[in-house]
Parts: sequence; C-alpha cells; structure tokens
Amino acid sequence: MSTNGTRLNGKRLPRPPYKHPMDARVRIFHGDELVLAITPEGEELGYVVNLH
Repeated sequence: MSTNGTRLNGKRLPRPPYKHPMDARVRIFHGDELVLAITPEGEELGYVVNLH
C-alpha cells in the first residue's frame, strides 16, 4: 500500500478504511497510467499498463 498516494490516470485511488469492500477495487485497462508517489517530497514512479 502506498502511503504517499497512488493515482490511476490522474485520479487518486481510494484509501482505507473502506465503507464497503467493493470501494477498494479498481479496473485497469491497456494504456492506463499508474503513478506511485514514493516520497513525501513528491518523487514518483510511473507505469503504463500494456496488456496482451
């Protein structure tokens, strides 16, 4: 779990606690961009999803 923030296509992913387990789910498709903030100073690590 990223404590500094995780974004999918620029939208921040839901954070716990979740009201419902379904609130924790996201769908990822070919071409989506996943960005993980790895430091509080703003350093990021990004991926582009490539599904075959």
